[in-house]
This record gives sequence, C-alpha cells and structure tokens, in this order.
Amino acid sequence: AKLYERAQSQFYFNQNENVMLYQARAQYENGNLEEARKILRKALMIAPWNHRIRFNLAYVIQEVAQRTLNRTMKSTSSDGRLAQVESAIEDLTLAHKLFEQLQALGNQAEFGFDAKRTSVHASFCKQALAKSKPHLEAAQKEEASILAAKNAQLTARRAAEDHDDGSSASRRRGVRGVESPQEAAERGLALIHI
Repeated sequence: AKLYERAQSQFYFNQNENVMLYQARAQYENGNLEEARKILRKALMIAPWNHRIRFNLAYVIQEVAQRTLNRTMKSTSSDGRLAQVESAIEDLTLAHKLFEQLQALGNQAEFGFDAKRTSVHASFCKQALAKSKPHLEAAQKEEASILAAKNAQLTARRAAEDHDDGSSASRRRGVRGVESPQEAAERGLALIHI
C-alpha cells in the first residue's frame, strides 16, 4: 500500500485512477474497508466513466454494510446500534443503486464484470435490505426504551434533588430557628433592615 501511495504522489500528482484502484485493493485485502472506500470515491471523482472503479466501490460499500449489520446483530452492547444499522441500510441502498446502474450497462468485460455478476450483487443487496428491516425496527425499539429509561432516571434525580433542597432548608430553619435572607426572599417575605 505504501508503494502505491509513493508512486501515486511522485509520478501522478495523486490523480491516477488506476493506481488508486490498486491502492484500494491493497487496503481491502488488509481489511481497511473504510480506507478502500475513501480511495475509490476519490478515484471515481477523477474518472467517473470508469465502471471498474464504480463496481469496486459498490462492492466495498456492500461489504462494509453487511459487516456492520452482522456486527450489530451479534453485539450485546446497544450503544449506537441504531445509528450503525441506519448507516448500514443507507450503504446497502447505495450499493444496490450502483449495481443496478452497472447492470443496465450489460456486459463490460473490459472493466472486469458482466451483467450476471452485477445482477447477483444487486439481488444480494435487495435481499439484505429486506432482511435488515426487522433489525432496524428492533434497534429503534431498543433505542426508545433506553431513552425512556434515561428520561425516567433524570426525572427521578430531579425529584430527589428538589426534595433534598426543600428538606435541607427546613432542617436549617429547625436548627437555627431563623430563616436566611435568601430563604425568606424565596418565600416572598420582605426583609426589614435596621
């Protein structure tokens, strides 16, 4: 990956889409899917006509989304699950659209894919989107219950603080037998200055 970066910067002013394709593949093979995705997006901006880049970008987006969904289904932590599921669904939707666009082009042997291959990926994305709906609903319910529990805790804490404030003021009056100027002002009593 470092060699591709060096070649890209020294010889191509960071603008060669073919070198970027190799960089993205190296990142993908090393498990750095987000970095591969970033490189492919940049390459597609440089060469929007390059369908090989578009196919690889759609594939990486599909892979990121599927891994995210699998991870959130297996995770026992609910922290940020809804946002992750929503992001994965957005990614699957984008990958599905990209594969459908490529499928409409028919066979593109010079770019390394054909209509059958893109059809398989488009179908996979469509099925994954359908299967993700119950997962999204479960994440939304989980998020709502967590929010309700947090709100209940906040309400209970505020009630306890209000109760503590009132009882501490009456304890102070009981000990001293005299209200402080602030307590008297809170109750609306006028203070007489001598």
